[in-house]
Amino acid sequence: MSGVRIDMDYEEAVRYFNDCHLLGSKRGFDNLRKLLKEFDDPQEKLKIIHVAGTNGKGSVCTMIQAILNEQGYKTGLFTSPHLKDYTERIRIGNKDIEKEELADITQRIKNKIEEKFDKDEYFSFFEVITAAAYIYFYENDVDIAVMETGLGGRLDATNVINKPLVSVITSIGIDHTEFLGDTIEKITKEKGGIIKKNSKIVLYSNPKKVYNIIKGICEEKKSKLYYTAENNINIRYDGIDGSIFDVKNELFEYNDIKISMRGQHQIKNCCCALLAVTAFKDDGMKIDEKSIRGGLEKANICARLEKISDKPIIYIDGAHNADGADTANAFMKKLKETEKKKIILITGILKDKNYGYIRDRLTEYADKTIFVKVNNKRSALPEELADGFKGKYEICVNIVEAVQKALKLAENEILFCAGSLYLTGEIREILTRSKK
Repeated sequence: MSGVRIDMDYEEAVRYFNDCHLLGSKRGFDNLRKLLKEFDDPQEKLKIIHVAGTNGKGSVCTMIQAILNEQGYKTGLFTSPHLKDYTERIRIGNKDIEKEELADITQRIKNKIEEKFDKDEYFSFFEVITAAAYIYFYENDVDIAVMETGLGGRLDATNVINKPLVSVITSIGIDHTEFLGDTIEKITKEKGGIIKKNSKIVLYSNPKKVYNIIKGICEEKKSKLYYTAENNINIRYDGIDGSIFDVKNELFEYNDIKISMRGQHQIKNCCCALLAVTAFKDDGMKIDEKSIRGGLEKANICARLEKISDKPIIYIDGAHNADGADTANAFMKKLKETEKKKIILITGILKDKNYGYIRDRLTEYADKTIFVKVNNKRSALPEELADGFKGKYEICVNIVEAVQKALKLAENEILFCAGSLYLTGEIREILTRSKK
Protein backbone atom coordinates (compact mmCIF):
# COMPACT_ATOMS: atom_id res chain seq x y z
CA MET A 1 0.00 0.00 0.00
CA SER A 2 1.52 3.34 -1.03
CA GLY A 3 2.58 5.65 1.77
CA VAL A 4 2.94 2.84 4.31
CA ARG A 5 6.49 2.46 5.63
CA ILE A 6 7.95 -0.96 6.30
CA ASP A 7 11.55 -0.12 7.20
CA MET A 8 11.48 1.43 10.68
CA ASP A 9 14.71 0.81 12.61
CA TYR A 10 15.06 0.54 16.38
CA GLU A 11 16.03 4.21 16.89
CA GLU A 12 12.92 5.28 14.99
CA ALA A 13 10.83 2.90 17.09
CA VAL A 14 12.23 4.54 20.24
CA ARG A 15 11.33 7.97 18.87
CA TYR A 16 7.81 6.71 18.20
CA PHE A 17 7.59 5.36 21.75
CA ASN A 18 8.76 8.74 23.07
CA ASP A 19 6.10 10.51 20.98
CA CYS A 20 3.49 8.20 22.52
CA HIS A 21 4.87 9.00 25.99
CA LEU A 22 4.34 12.70 25.29
CA LEU A 23 0.66 12.05 24.61
CA GLY A 24 0.34 10.79 28.17
CA SER A 25 -1.00 7.66 29.82
CA LYS A 26 -4.48 6.33 29.17
CA ARG A 27 -6.65 3.86 31.02
CA GLY A 28 -9.00 1.49 29.25
CA PHE A 29 -8.46 -0.65 26.17
CA ASP A 30 -11.36 -0.25 23.71
CA ASN A 31 -9.08 1.09 20.98
CA LEU A 32 -6.43 -1.51 21.79
CA ARG A 33 -9.00 -4.26 21.30
CA LYS A 34 -9.86 -2.83 17.86
CA LEU A 35 -6.18 -2.59 16.99
CA LEU A 36 -5.44 -6.19 18.00
CA LYS A 37 -8.35 -7.35 15.85
CA GLU A 38 -6.33 -6.14 12.87
CA PHE A 39 -3.63 -8.64 13.94
CA ASP A 40 -6.00 -11.63 14.29
CA ASP A 41 -6.70 -11.11 18.03
CA PRO A 42 -3.44 -12.68 19.27
CA GLN A 43 -4.41 -12.14 22.92
CA GLU A 44 -7.35 -14.55 22.51
CA LYS A 45 -5.25 -17.30 20.96
CA LEU A 46 -2.52 -17.34 23.57
CA LYS A 47 -2.47 -19.20 26.89
CA ILE A 48 -1.90 -16.33 29.30
CA ILE A 49 -0.89 -16.06 32.93
CA HIS A 50 -1.91 -12.55 33.99
CA VAL A 51 -0.22 -10.99 37.04
CA ALA A 52 -1.23 -7.86 38.95
CA GLY A 53 -0.22 -6.42 42.33
CA THR A 54 1.54 -3.50 44.01
CA ASN A 55 4.78 -5.22 44.95
CA GLY A 56 6.42 -8.46 43.88
CA LYS A 57 4.64 -8.93 40.57
CA GLY A 58 7.84 -8.69 38.53
CA SER A 59 9.55 -11.22 40.80
CA VAL A 60 6.55 -13.59 40.74
CA CYS A 61 6.36 -13.34 36.93
CA THR A 62 10.08 -14.13 36.68
CA MET A 63 9.79 -17.13 39.01
CA ILE A 64 6.78 -18.52 37.13
CA GLN A 65 8.51 -18.12 33.77
CA ALA A 66 11.71 -19.73 35.09
CA ILE A 67 9.76 -22.79 36.28
CA LEU A 68 7.94 -23.11 32.94
CA ASN A 69 11.23 -22.67 31.03
CA GLU A 70 12.81 -25.40 33.12
CA GLN A 71 9.89 -27.72 32.31
CA GLY A 72 10.52 -27.15 28.62
CA TYR A 73 7.64 -24.82 27.78
CA LYS A 74 8.32 -22.05 25.29
CA THR A 75 7.35 -19.17 27.56
CA GLY A 76 6.93 -15.48 26.80
CA LEU A 77 7.43 -12.84 29.49
CA PHE A 78 6.16 -9.25 29.42
CA THR A 79 7.27 -6.97 32.28
CA SER A 80 7.89 -3.30 32.98
CA PRO A 81 9.64 -0.98 33.28
CA HIS A 82 12.88 -1.54 31.41
CA LEU A 83 16.25 -0.40 32.75
CA LYS A 84 18.11 0.38 29.52
CA ASP A 85 16.35 -0.86 26.37
CA TYR A 86 12.68 -1.30 25.52
CA THR A 87 13.56 -4.81 24.34
CA GLU A 88 13.93 -5.89 27.99
CA ARG A 89 10.14 -5.76 28.37
CA ILE A 90 9.46 -8.62 25.92
CA ARG A 91 11.29 -11.94 26.00
CA ILE A 92 10.89 -15.59 25.12
CA GLY A 93 12.82 -17.98 27.34
CA ASN A 94 15.93 -16.12 28.44
CA LYS A 95 16.23 -14.01 25.30
CA ASP A 96 14.90 -10.47 24.84
CA ILE A 97 13.18 -9.56 21.60
CA GLU A 98 15.71 -8.37 19.00
CA LYS A 99 15.74 -4.63 18.32
CA GLU A 100 14.97 -5.28 14.65
CA GLU A 101 11.98 -7.46 15.57
CA LEU A 102 10.56 -4.84 17.92
CA ALA A 103 11.04 -2.15 15.26
CA ASP A 104 9.25 -4.30 12.66
CA ILE A 105 6.24 -4.95 14.90
CA THR A 106 6.13 -1.29 15.96
CA GLN A 107 6.10 -0.18 12.32
CA ARG A 108 3.19 -2.52 11.57
CA ILE A 109 1.29 -1.24 14.62
CA LYS A 110 1.94 2.38 13.61
CA ASN A 111 0.75 1.67 10.07
CA LYS A 112 -2.52 0.15 11.33
CA ILE A 113 -3.12 3.04 13.73
CA GLU A 114 -2.66 5.56 10.91
CA GLU A 115 -4.83 3.46 8.56
CA LYS A 116 -7.73 2.55 10.82
CA PHE A 117 -8.03 5.26 13.48
CA ASP A 118 -8.83 8.97 13.49
CA LYS A 119 -6.03 11.33 14.48
CA ASP A 120 -7.71 12.17 17.79
CA GLU A 121 -7.81 8.46 18.79
CA TYR A 122 -4.34 8.42 20.25
CA PHE A 123 -2.58 5.35 21.64
CA SER A 124 -0.46 5.52 24.79
CA PHE A 125 3.02 4.04 24.84
CA PHE A 126 1.89 1.21 27.12
CA GLU A 127 -0.90 0.27 24.70
CA VAL A 128 1.61 0.10 21.85
CA ILE A 129 4.19 -1.98 23.74
CA THR A 130 1.46 -4.30 25.09
CA ALA A 131 0.14 -4.84 21.57
CA ALA A 132 3.71 -5.56 20.41
CA ALA A 133 4.10 -8.22 23.14
CA TYR A 134 0.85 -10.00 22.25
CA ILE A 135 1.72 -9.96 18.53
CA TYR A 136 5.28 -11.16 19.10
CA PHE A 137 4.28 -14.03 21.37
CA TYR A 138 1.51 -15.13 18.98
CA GLU A 139 3.70 -14.97 15.87
CA ASN A 140 6.43 -16.95 17.65
CA ASP A 141 4.06 -19.70 18.82
CA VAL A 142 4.81 -19.52 22.54
CA ASP A 143 3.19 -22.21 24.68
CA ILE A 144 2.40 -19.74 27.46
CA ALA A 145 2.74 -15.96 27.90
CA VAL A 146 3.28 -14.44 31.36
CA MET A 147 1.91 -10.88 31.30
CA GLU A 148 2.56 -8.34 34.05
CA THR A 149 0.14 -5.44 34.38
CA GLY A 150 1.55 -1.94 34.13
CA LEU A 151 -0.75 -0.04 36.49
CA GLY A 152 -3.69 -1.37 38.47
CA GLY A 153 -5.55 -4.10 36.63
CA ARG A 154 -9.14 -3.28 35.72
CA LEU A 155 -8.25 -0.66 33.09
CA ASP A 156 -4.71 -1.79 32.34
CA ALA A 157 -3.91 -2.44 28.67
CA THR A 158 -2.85 -6.04 29.40
CA ASN A 159 -6.41 -6.72 30.62
CA VAL A 160 -7.69 -6.72 27.03
CA ILE A 161 -7.74 -10.53 27.34
CA ASN A 162 -10.94 -12.51 27.96
CA LYS A 163 -9.77 -16.00 29.01
CA PRO A 164 -6.50 -16.15 30.95
CA LEU A 165 -5.15 -19.53 31.96
CA VAL A 166 -4.63 -18.21 35.50
CA SER A 167 -4.76 -14.72 37.03
CA VAL A 168 -2.36 -13.95 39.88
CA ILE A 169 -2.63 -11.09 42.38
CA THR A 170 0.52 -10.45 44.42
CA SER A 171 1.05 -8.24 47.48
CA ILE A 172 -1.22 -5.19 47.55
CA GLY A 173 -0.16 -1.90 49.15
CA ILE A 174 -0.56 1.85 48.76
CA ASP A 175 0.88 3.20 45.50
CA HIS A 176 -0.29 5.20 42.46
CA THR A 177 -3.10 6.66 44.58
CA GLU A 178 -3.92 9.31 41.96
CA PHE A 179 -5.06 6.53 39.62
CA LEU A 180 -6.09 3.64 41.85
CA GLY A 181 -7.52 5.27 44.96
CA ASP A 182 -6.15 6.19 48.37
CA THR A 183 -7.17 3.13 50.40
CA ILE A 184 -6.24 -0.56 50.31
CA GLU A 185 -9.89 -1.37 49.59
CA LYS A 186 -10.06 0.87 46.51
CA ILE A 187 -6.72 -0.36 45.20
CA THR A 188 -7.73 -4.01 45.76
CA LYS A 189 -10.88 -3.53 43.66
CA GLU A 190 -8.74 -2.11 40.83
CA LYS A 191 -6.32 -5.04 41.00
CA GLY A 192 -9.27 -7.44 41.23
CA GLY A 193 -10.44 -6.09 37.88
CA ILE A 194 -8.29 -8.72 36.15
CA ILE A 195 -10.57 -11.49 37.46
CA LYS A 196 -12.63 -13.05 34.67
CA LYS A 197 -15.71 -15.30 34.81
CA ASN A 198 -15.14 -19.00 35.45
CA SER A 199 -11.40 -18.61 35.80
CA LYS A 200 -8.63 -19.55 38.23
CA ILE A 201 -7.35 -16.85 40.60
CA VAL A 202 -4.22 -17.02 42.74
CA LEU A 203 -3.95 -14.57 45.66
CA TYR A 204 -0.80 -13.81 47.65
CA SER A 205 -1.17 -13.98 51.45
CA ASN A 206 -2.57 -10.46 51.85
CA PRO A 207 -4.43 -8.92 54.82
CA LYS A 208 -7.95 -10.20 55.57
CA LYS A 209 -9.67 -7.14 54.04
CA VAL A 210 -7.87 -7.78 50.74
CA TYR A 211 -8.86 -11.44 50.84
CA ASN A 212 -12.52 -10.59 51.52
CA ILE A 213 -12.74 -8.25 48.53
CA ILE A 214 -11.04 -10.68 46.12
CA LYS A 215 -13.11 -13.58 47.46
CA GLY A 216 -16.28 -11.56 46.85
CA ILE A 217 -15.29 -10.83 43.24
CA CYS A 218 -14.45 -14.51 42.69
CA GLU A 219 -17.83 -15.62 44.07
CA GLU A 220 -19.64 -13.11 41.87
CA LYS A 221 -17.77 -14.31 38.78
CA LYS A 222 -17.88 -18.00 39.75
CA SER A 223 -14.10 -18.20 39.69
CA LYS A 224 -11.95 -20.57 41.74
CA LEU A 225 -9.73 -18.85 44.30
CA TYR A 226 -6.38 -20.32 45.33
CA TYR A 227 -5.38 -18.74 48.63
CA THR A 228 -3.60 -19.75 51.81
CA ALA A 229 -4.11 -17.56 54.88
CA GLU A 230 -0.92 -18.87 56.40
CA ASN A 231 2.11 -20.52 54.87
CA ASN A 232 3.92 -22.54 57.52
CA ILE A 233 7.42 -21.49 56.55
CA ASN A 234 10.59 -22.80 58.12
CA ILE A 235 13.55 -20.70 56.99
CA ARG A 236 16.65 -22.88 56.98
CA TYR A 237 18.94 -20.20 55.60
CA ASP A 238 18.39 -16.51 54.88
CA GLY A 239 21.55 -14.82 53.67
CA ILE A 240 22.67 -12.02 51.40
CA ASP A 241 22.94 -14.52 48.52
CA GLY A 242 19.44 -16.04 48.71
CA SER A 243 17.36 -18.32 50.91
CA ILE A 244 16.54 -21.95 51.63
CA PHE A 245 13.21 -22.80 53.25
CA ASP A 246 10.45 -25.37 53.78
CA VAL A 247 6.79 -24.48 53.21
CA LYS A 248 3.64 -26.40 54.04
CA ASN A 249 -0.02 -25.43 53.72
CA GLU A 250 -3.33 -27.03 52.80
CA LEU A 251 -2.50 -26.96 49.06
CA PHE A 252 1.17 -27.93 48.80
CA GLU A 253 4.30 -28.91 50.69
CA TYR A 254 7.95 -28.49 49.69
CA ASN A 255 11.18 -28.90 51.65
CA ASP A 256 14.57 -27.29 51.03
CA ILE A 257 13.41 -24.87 48.35
CA LYS A 258 16.37 -22.74 47.27
CA ILE A 259 15.94 -19.30 45.73
CA SER A 260 18.68 -17.01 44.47
CA MET A 261 16.63 -13.80 44.61
CA ARG A 262 17.74 -11.82 47.64
CA GLY A 263 15.60 -10.62 50.54
CA GLN A 264 13.25 -12.42 52.87
CA HIS A 265 10.26 -10.96 50.99
CA GLN A 266 11.20 -13.21 48.05
CA ILE A 267 10.26 -16.25 50.14
CA LYS A 268 6.64 -15.02 50.15
CA ASN A 269 6.83 -14.18 46.44
CA CYS A 270 8.09 -17.72 45.88
CA CYS A 271 5.10 -19.14 47.80
CA CYS A 272 2.82 -17.11 45.52
CA ALA A 273 4.57 -18.62 42.46
CA LEU A 274 4.21 -22.10 43.98
CA LEU A 275 0.50 -21.44 44.50
CA ALA A 276 0.24 -20.49 40.82
CA VAL A 277 1.99 -23.75 39.91
CA THR A 278 -0.67 -25.63 41.92
CA ALA A 279 -3.36 -23.92 39.83
CA PHE A 280 -1.53 -24.81 36.58
CA LYS A 281 -1.30 -28.46 37.57
CA ASP A 282 -5.00 -28.54 38.38
CA ASP A 283 -5.54 -27.37 34.81
CA GLY A 284 -3.67 -30.41 33.51
CA MET A 285 -0.29 -28.79 32.85
CA LYS A 286 2.72 -31.01 33.41
CA ILE A 287 5.15 -29.44 35.90
CA ASP A 288 7.42 -31.73 37.88
CA GLU A 289 9.19 -30.96 41.14
CA LYS A 290 12.63 -31.01 39.52
CA SER A 291 11.57 -28.18 37.18
CA ILE A 292 10.08 -26.22 40.07
CA ARG A 293 13.29 -26.44 42.08
CA GLY A 294 15.58 -25.78 39.12
CA GLY A 295 13.54 -22.84 37.89
CA LEU A 296 13.35 -21.15 41.29
CA GLU A 297 17.09 -21.52 41.85
CA LYS A 298 17.86 -19.98 38.45
CA ALA A 299 15.26 -17.18 38.58
CA ASN A 300 16.85 -13.76 38.78
CA ILE A 301 15.70 -10.19 38.15
CA CYS A 302 17.73 -7.06 37.49
CA ALA A 303 17.72 -4.14 39.95
CA ARG A 304 15.97 -6.08 42.72
CA LEU A 305 18.65 -6.30 45.42
CA GLU A 306 20.98 -7.16 42.56
CA LYS A 307 24.69 -7.56 43.25
CA ILE A 308 26.60 -6.25 40.25
CA SER A 309 30.15 -6.21 41.64
CA ASP A 310 32.32 -7.97 44.23
CA LYS A 311 35.21 -5.48 44.23
CA PRO A 312 33.96 -3.08 45.38
CA ILE A 313 30.74 -4.62 46.66
CA ILE A 314 27.88 -2.94 44.79
CA TYR A 315 24.15 -3.56 45.04
CA ILE A 316 21.33 -1.86 43.18
CA ASP A 317 17.66 -1.98 44.08
CA GLY A 318 14.62 -0.33 42.56
CA ALA A 319 13.01 0.41 45.95
CA HIS A 320 10.53 2.99 44.66
CA ASN A 321 7.70 2.92 47.22
CA ALA A 322 7.23 2.49 50.98
CA ASP A 323 7.05 -1.32 50.91
CA GLY A 324 10.10 -1.51 48.66
CA ALA A 325 12.02 0.80 51.00
CA ASP A 326 11.12 -1.45 53.96
CA THR A 327 12.48 -4.45 52.04
CA ALA A 328 15.71 -2.63 51.16
CA ASN A 329 16.06 -1.48 54.77
CA ALA A 330 15.87 -5.07 56.08
CA PHE A 331 18.42 -6.26 53.52
CA MET A 332 20.84 -3.40 54.24
CA LYS A 333 20.73 -4.28 57.95
CA LYS A 334 21.58 -7.90 57.14
CA LEU A 335 24.24 -6.81 54.63
CA LYS A 336 25.98 -4.61 57.16
CA GLU A 337 25.91 -7.33 59.83
CA THR A 338 27.29 -9.93 57.39
CA GLU A 339 29.99 -7.93 55.61
CA LYS A 340 31.05 -5.78 58.61
CA LYS A 341 31.59 -2.82 56.29
CA LYS A 342 30.23 0.71 55.92
CA ILE A 343 27.45 1.44 53.42
CA ILE A 344 27.64 4.36 51.01
CA LEU A 345 24.18 5.06 49.59
CA ILE A 346 23.22 6.82 46.36
CA THR A 347 19.54 7.68 46.30
CA GLY A 348 17.09 9.72 44.25
CA ILE A 349 13.33 9.48 44.68
CA LEU A 350 10.30 10.58 42.68
CA LYS A 351 8.38 13.44 44.27
CA ASP A 352 4.97 11.80 43.82
CA LYS A 353 6.03 8.98 46.16
CA ASN A 354 6.15 9.20 49.94
CA TYR A 355 9.73 10.36 49.55
CA GLY A 356 10.28 11.40 53.17
CA TYR A 357 9.46 7.91 54.43
CA ILE A 358 11.41 6.22 51.64
CA ARG A 359 14.46 8.40 52.36
CA ASP A 360 14.37 7.61 56.08
CA ARG A 361 14.13 3.86 55.50
CA LEU A 362 16.87 3.76 52.86
CA THR A 363 19.30 5.87 54.88
CA GLU A 364 18.89 4.16 58.28
CA TYR A 365 21.90 1.85 57.79
CA ALA A 366 23.89 4.11 55.46
CA ASP A 367 27.07 5.66 56.84
CA LYS A 368 27.00 8.33 54.16
CA THR A 369 24.30 9.27 51.64
CA ILE A 370 24.64 10.96 48.27
CA PHE A 371 21.40 12.61 47.17
CA VAL A 372 20.91 13.04 43.44
CA LYS A 373 18.16 14.10 41.06
CA VAL A 374 16.57 11.31 39.03
CA ASN A 375 16.48 12.03 35.29
CA ASN A 376 12.70 12.30 35.34
CA LYS A 377 10.43 15.34 35.56
CA ARG A 378 8.75 13.78 38.60
CA SER A 379 11.99 13.68 40.61
CA ALA A 380 12.30 15.25 44.04
CA LEU A 381 15.21 17.69 44.17
CA PRO A 382 18.29 16.54 46.13
CA GLU A 383 17.84 19.60 48.35
CA GLU A 384 14.33 18.43 49.20
CA LEU A 385 15.64 14.99 50.13
CA ALA A 386 18.36 16.54 52.28
CA ASP A 387 15.95 18.88 54.07
CA GLY A 388 15.84 17.88 57.75
CA PHE A 389 18.18 14.92 57.21
CA LYS A 390 20.39 14.29 60.26
CA GLY A 391 22.99 11.92 58.79
CA LYS A 392 26.14 12.55 56.75
CA TYR A 393 25.34 13.46 53.18
CA GLU A 394 26.42 15.15 49.97
CA ILE A 395 24.43 16.52 47.07
CA CYS A 396 25.49 15.80 43.50
CA VAL A 397 24.22 17.65 40.46
CA ASN A 398 24.11 14.57 38.24
CA ILE A 399 24.20 10.79 38.43
CA VAL A 400 27.63 10.34 36.80
CA GLU A 401 29.22 12.63 39.41
CA ALA A 402 27.37 10.78 42.19
CA VAL A 403 28.67 7.40 40.98
CA GLN A 404 32.26 8.66 40.67
CA LYS A 405 32.18 10.13 44.17
CA ALA A 406 30.51 7.08 45.68
CA LEU A 407 33.05 4.68 44.12
CA LYS A 408 35.91 6.55 45.80
CA LEU A 409 34.13 6.47 49.17
CA ALA A 410 33.18 2.79 48.82
CA GLU A 411 36.53 1.46 47.63
CA ASN A 412 36.82 -0.89 50.62
CA GLU A 413 33.20 -0.62 51.72
CA ILE A 414 29.74 -1.25 50.20
CA LEU A 415 28.00 0.87 47.57
CA PHE A 416 24.21 0.59 47.64
CA CYS A 417 22.04 2.39 45.06
CA ALA A 418 18.25 2.62 45.53
CA GLY A 419 15.19 4.86 45.37
CA SER A 420 13.81 4.64 41.83
CA LEU A 421 13.99 2.19 38.93
CA TYR A 422 14.80 5.16 36.67
CA LEU A 423 17.81 5.90 38.88
CA THR A 424 19.01 2.32 39.35
CA GLY A 425 18.67 1.62 35.64
CA GLU A 426 20.97 4.51 34.78
CA ILE A 427 23.46 3.67 37.55
CA ARG A 428 23.53 0.02 36.45
CA GLU A 429 24.36 1.11 32.91
CA ILE A 430 27.15 3.46 34.09
CA LEU A 431 28.72 0.82 36.34
CA THR A 432 28.48 -2.12 33.96
CA ARG A 433 29.84 0.02 31.09
CA SER A 434 32.82 1.13 33.20
CA LYS A 435 33.74 -2.52 33.91
CA LYS A 436 33.99 -3.47 30.23
